Amino acid sequence: MLHYRILYILGFIILYPSATFGQHLSFELLKTLQLNDESLPIPLEDSAYLCGATAIGDLDKDGVNDLIIAGLGLGHTTRGELVVAFMNSDGTFKSSQFIGEGKGGFSGLIHKQAAFGLSVDTLGDLDRDGNMDIIVGAPQDDNGFGSYSGAVYILFLNTDGTVKDDVKISQNNSILDVTLGDKFGMEVSTAGDLDNDGNVDVFVSAFEAQDVGINMGLIYILYLNSNG
Repeated sequence: MLHYRILYILGFIILYPSATFGQHLSFELLKTLQLNDESLPIPLEDSAYLCGATAIGDLDKDGVNDLIIAGLGLGHTTRGELVVAFMNSDGTFKSSQFIGEGKGGFSGLIHKQAAFGLSVDTLGDLDRDGNMDIIVGAPQDDNGFGSYSGAVYILFLNTDGTVKDDVKISQNNSILDVTLGDKFGMEVSTAGDLDNDGNVDVFVSAFEAQDVGINMGLIYILYLNSNG
């Protein structure tokens, strides 16, 4: 059974940049994704809404780290899709694998406005099969329960970037008290093994939850099992 805890955060943090520290920072543009990049693994069409890239380690075991790229508008909807981008050592793309409704071994149904992939983080090898696993937020999923209630998915990956198994965590199939408009899954972040059971745990935000105030939001701590 999934265990969770709600973390109430009442307040905010202001981060002031350090001028002294900043003087020692330098940035090098390694690669820019452009429409004419022949190695690009995804079509950069209008309204693709690429919203992030997450390093997932060396998934295909070729000695080069790989990426997960999220695009909310891929497929001309706001369902959202992921692209596992297998990299070459020179920063070009070797190959790719799409993950989404009906793609890449993913078995779930994604609401047409779910924003699947708006947040992504790695979980390490949760099921101990030697491959990286990930958690994916879909904050506008309706779950058949209520518009924008939200969901997260645990995806167990194969070395070719396809999904071996997937688990959906939402109001429908867990003890979570998620309701209409909460946008559960807006942000996901690995928390380490908080309960010392050998499995990684995660923080998940419900961006517009109203349990303690209008649109104040909540952060859930999910204590995961090795099967998600």
